[in-house]
Amino acid sequence: MLIIGERLNGMFKRVKSAIEQKNKKEIQAVAEEEIKAGAGMIDINVGTAAADQEGTMKWLVETVQEKFPKIPLAIDSSKPEVVLAGLKVCRNPVLINSTTAEDAKLEKLLGFAVEYKADILGLTLDENGIPSQKDERVALAAKILMTAMEMGLSPSQVYIDPVVLPVKFGQDQCLTMISAIRDIKTALNDPPPKTAIGLSNISNGAPKEMRPLINRTYLVMCLAAGLDGAIVDPYDTDLVDAMITSELLLNKQIYSDSFLKAYRTSH
Repeated sequence: MLIIGERLNGMFKRVKSAIEQKNKKEIQAVAEEEIKAGAGMIDINVGTAAADQEGTMKWLVETVQEKFPKIPLAIDSSKPEVVLAGLKVCRNPVLINSTTAEDAKLEKLLGFAVEYKADILGLTLDENGIPSQKDERVALAAKILMTAMEMGLSPSQVYIDPVVLPVKFGQDQCLTMISAIRDIKTALNDPPPKTAIGLSNISNGAPKEMRPLINRTYLVMCLAAGLDGAIVDPYDTDLVDAMITSELLLNKQIYSDSFLKAYRTSH
């Protein structure tokens, strides 16, 4: 599974401070820590750390790829102009995080993906919000995938996020989302698109001490349904260990008595 590190985000105090001080070494240290913890991609999100989001996104991308010229980057913003600012300076493999199924946004961001040879993450929501039913989520996934293919992207360049909702406020949606992952992986196309989720959403609003347990348990359930990637906190060693062990039990990794160490060494 692709671990997308979530910690390089201006919402976190450490990163916000580094952005304000233009501290390149601290930004690079966060990226390095995520990579060592198991992240195969670094999500870059300006958050609320700067008024000039376009300039800050550009600086963050340049800062990370200066030290890590091969690690894939996820350019994360709800604003297309901020995404574009990051894409213009990105030389690393890149993912656009994210589009929705809204017509105008989908067309614009898919255009960016084609122009900059980027992968793209599509959220199953549109002008009407997040559907409560599984079939409606899958229909929006189909719209995102078909539009991407019509514009020249391959299914392997498309990640679909069925949108995780907090268990505290929508417990029934936990199984709905897992069912959507199964259908996206088996019923949309051959080959299918990839799937990815923002994992920490599942535990939003839960007591702080319970959030890691909820996160890693749900991740294991999603992996069994066919999940390909997740935006997670790679500093959570128990979560990463659960992911590695799940892949072993799903026959995606070769067993050895030191399988945790072997996985981290090979990745």
